[in-house]
Amino acid sequence: MTSIRLASIPNAKASGRRTLNARACPDESTLLALVNGNLSPLFAGPIRKHVDHCDACQAAVAAGIRNAEALGRPKRNASAEAFVPGKIVAGYELERVLGLGGIGTVWSVKRVSDGCPFALKILRLASGDVVRRLHREARLASAFVHPNLVRVFDVIEVGESHTPALLMEQLVGEDLAVHLRRAAPLAVEVAARLFRPVAGVLLTLHERGVVHRDLKPSNVFLAAEGDAMVVKVLDLGMARALNLEQATLATHRLTQPGTVLGTPRYMAPEQLRGQDDINASADVWAFGCMFYEALAGNPPLASNRYPDILAELAAGPLPSIRTRIVTLRPDVADMVDRCLCLGRADRPYTIEIDNLLSQF
Repeated sequence: MTSIRLASIPNAKASGRRTLNARACPDESTLLALVNGNLSPLFAGPIRKHVDHCDACQAAVAAGIRNAEALGRPKRNASAEAFVPGKIVAGYELERVLGLGGIGTVWSVKRVSDGCPFALKILRLASGDVVRRLHREARLASAFVHPNLVRVFDVIEVGESHTPALLMEQLVGEDLAVHLRRAAPLAVEVAARLFRPVAGVLLTLHERGVVHRDLKPSNVFLAAEGDAMVVKVLDLGMARALNLEQATLATHRLTQPGTVLGTPRYMAPEQLRGQDDINASADVWAFGCMFYEALAGNPPLASNRYPDILAELAAGPLPSIRTRIVTLRPDVADMVDRCLCLGRADRPYTIEIDNLLSQF
């Protein structure tokens, strides 16, 4: 199936029409699903309305349509419209949509037999690679027992088309991206307590040869459990087991050399360049970007477009966080700066980060 590729969303400029704040814009994966006809009607209407009034999204969608006309428009994913609130799938009742990701829609569901709540991540783009990535996420998540890693119970098939879906624990709260937009900049003591569980999950993964590869604020969830708040790391769908799956990777690659996966603003330089030998230091870079954002109120990279980010990185080392927060503890400032070293060999090990944050 031919796929439509969207141009990166440009910085919008007013041109006589209303241009929405960039934070309100759908991400590129959502616009991609809209153009490809793979977005459920529950989302398609509001997003089309947004695109009609947003110069930036219009430009991205127009580029995608031009590409489709050149390459051939893909077939519509008929199963995308089959999932609506109240539908019973594989013994679970769909209640409401919790989130819309790059490859799947996450639903709040309840088990019909006993009313027990779960989250169900249903694939929108069910290509062979995406299905294998979902199964990988289930295998990796079930292989690690960690209080700060979202629990994954099973991979099931739902609907008449037997669409793969991931059955997970249901979390109540907000993701870190929402929290930082409201609360950042954070005091270093608050940020350290918030980020230490993330460092703990990365330490567990890295000790077992697994790299998350898509660490970003929207993949960290602040879950309410009774009177407590528990940090949960989400989405191992792009994680790569460096040791556990070498035989599988050698015979069937989920990503081809040169493929860029991830979210640009939090991707390490070697990921942006499409290098194939991504290791734990890429997660350290992403952690540094998030921690910088929590302390400073803005991420270290101003843009979220590949060309602009590459230009920023080509200009040389990123400015020290000390230029933003002159009173920051030297050891914390040094840790953040080292995380954001362009040379991955210069970045700290995850255990160094965990040890520093444990002091707070």
